[in-house]
Amino acid sequence: MVDELCAGLPIVAEVVERVTRAGSRPVLVRSAAGGGADLVATAAAARLRDLGHDVDAIDLDRVDDAELLVLHARRRTRALLLASSEDAIPARLARLFEYLRPDVIDVGALTLDETRDLIDQVLGGGACDDRFAAEVLRATAGRAGDVVAVARHRPTDGHRSPLDLSALPSVDDRIDASGTAETVLPWAVALAEGVPTLAERLRPHPSLRPVDAAALRDQLAPGERLAVLRELCDAAA
Repeated sequence: MVDELCAGLPIVAEVVERVTRAGSRPVLVRSAAGGGADLVATAAAARLRDLGHDVDAIDLDRVDDAELLVLHARRRTRALLLASSEDAIPARLARLFEYLRPDVIDVGALTLDETRDLIDQVLGGGACDDRFAAEVLRATAGRAGDVVAVARHRPTDGHRSPLDLSALPSVDDRIDASGTAETVLPWAVALAEGVPTLAERLRPHPSLRPVDAAALRDQLAPGERLAVLRELCDAAA
């Protein structure tokens, strides 16, 4: 079940405690894009309901303007546990936050152990080893939502084989909306090959995230990857 995926993460217990102490004040779980704010909020809400709390978990990334207006009134009758993974807060949410003044808790990057445990939670069986978990951690920069997406992309017996994200769903859509191959490829290769400072300068669109770079790098043939690396070296010379 979705509400059980992140139940074992320490951040969930922290959110539960924060909501319990917040009283009528809404709590906002915030993460970078793909960081799993929605998964953490869902898991925390399930635990809070088990404890007898009347709470609504709301993913603000999926709420339209009409539903946002309803939240203004709903805060008077129910505890609100909000989730947002927007890297930059859009104006419509900024106005809502100004009104609600939520208590904010940030979802940070997962550790290696948390990554391995989350992969095991998705795939089952408890067979994910540290090597594979480390590959996923590096490819996703520890963003919980992207870790779940990568784990779901793997076959049930594939968490011991080399990581290949070339066919990861939804990545191509984000890449296509973010620029041309000439602008996206240098960023992707720089980030996936471990040069984050250069990658940050080259990133063509803020919606792109580490897992996109890893997926795009894996789509390249060795010769294509080498050609991009040479271009990066020439540009840095």
